[in-house]
Amino acid sequence: MPEAPTFSAFFRSARVRWSETVTGSRSASYVILAAIIGIVNIGLAASINEPLSVKLLIGIVPPTLFFFVAFVYAVFSVWREERKAVIALDGRLSAVLKLNFDQHSDGIVLVPTKVPEQDEHGRPVFDAGGMQVIFDSHGAYIRIRLSTLTDVVVRGCATFVTRIDKLNTSGRFDTIRMPGAHRLAPTFVDVFPRVPQTIDFLQASESDNRLVLSAGTPFVLRDAFSESTTYRMTINVIPQTGPDQVIVVEVDWRGQWNTITGREVIEPLPC
Repeated sequence: MPEAPTFSAFFRSARVRWSETVTGSRSASYVILAAIIGIVNIGLAASINEPLSVKLLIGIVPPTLFFFVAFVYAVFSVWREERKAVIALDGRLSAVLKLNFDQHSDGIVLVPTKVPEQDEHGRPVFDAGGMQVIFDSHGAYIRIRLSTLTDVVVRGCATFVTRIDKLNTSGRFDTIRMPGAHRLAPTFVDVFPRVPQTIDFLQASESDNRLVLSAGTPFVLRDAFSESTTYRMTINVIPQTGPDQVIVVEVDWRGQWNTITGREVIEPLPC
């Protein structure tokens, strides 16, 4: 069990480090330094015509310097070990969020879905018994992963799409105008240690074969993904505690719901 933070405990730790410095392997460099200074001082004392007291004063400089440096190093060693322990503990007790995207893991998933049937006017279709007609389909969901790097829960994460860029025919990205940040999850998300969470930001359905934003599409962005090209999505995750995190993902849309590819952009290209 660690000792209480008292002066006597500090003195004992410093004394142990001082003893190791003076007598252990660390003492070699100090002994050599003291010997060099001692030889110089002996020569200096022999060459000057001064009283014996002055020569004795010159002679005690090397050992005094040696023990003083050893004391400073001992105190520094105690402080360094304690500081390392504080930094390590602070790291374990801090909520640190990590974002990533991997299309070969859970970044892009194709799953069966149930889709309500609609008529040509977009109105639901009902059967003879008054039940809405539902048919089997498939969908593709593009998502980021949220995980914590420590054993502390990252609470209250709010996720937003803050920017959308589209690759044009000249090979540069044009920014798509947004009415504001688009929130992806209606509720806050808690991220527990060793239990990653995923947040969808784009999706496409086999039934209509259109790429759209997850959690609803604002009217002004209804045709934002109509072209077959690459889209760059900037996503901000804001936890209640800890710094905000940003991830940029490029998604390749080829006009087919089951051929979507994507990758995380570590260093986005200039637009």
